[in-house]
Amino acid sequence: MSETTYTFDNAWHNARARLALLESVRDPVTIHNLDNIGISEGDRCLSVGAGGGSIAEWLCKRVGPQGQVVATDLDTRFLDAIDQDNLDVQVHNLVTDPLPSNSFDFIQVRAVLCHIPERNAVLEKLVAALRPGGWILVEEPDFDIRGPEPLANPEKAEFFQTMTERMGVLSDKQGIARRYGNEVPSRLRLLGLKLIRVEGHVAFAYGGDPEAEFNYLSLTQMRDIILEVTDITDNEYDQLLDLYKD
Repeated sequence: MSETTYTFDNAWHNARARLALLESVRDPVTIHNLDNIGISEGDRCLSVGAGGGSIAEWLCKRVGPQGQVVATDLDTRFLDAIDQDNLDVQVHNLVTDPLPSNSFDFIQVRAVLCHIPERNAVLEKLVAALRPGGWILVEEPDFDIRGPEPLANPEKAEFFQTMTERMGVLSDKQGIARRYGNEVPSRLRLLGLKLIRVEGHVAFAYGGDPEAEFNYLSLTQMRDIILEVTDITDNEYDQLLDLYKD
């Protein structure tokens, strides 16, 4: 992941609040998947692009003192605040920095690969870092820069859809794969994984709830670059943000 292409910098003043919202709406699904996989005491785990660290901390507690969790990110300021003796925090660039081969019983990545133009090479690197018999949990979106539809305001639906399409220009220029979640199973199969489980989850959100608030902060953080790259005006952008609060 290069600093020039990743949009959601942890240095942003509201970055921790945004990540907390992401954790509140996504962690239950991730933990459900972790329980199904069966992370065991003593396992060695890797959490990449670990963000606020909620899943890394959960893994630390699950693997116990005999296990280890390596948590990586480009900016580890939030990971450094986690107090777990079996946590190893590392600054790591998934694209340019190496990973040890055959080293981890479990690897977890969530909503990271879609932002990296070199995503398929990174996925191959992650799979190579698994020990024989190890598991990788890849949770990636299949989306179109879409947040919660304005279901309570059908008169705004056309405006919302038009804005969504116009913002797609940014994804193309940034190298964001908006439908990468749909590609992951076949990619893993090509990399030689034998037992692949696939689940899809659809989130419905209303203005002002945690899902909508997460999208609101995400779009707020992206505002400058979206206005620079697209033909969207300040006024239109304000109208779009208002929908997430309505």
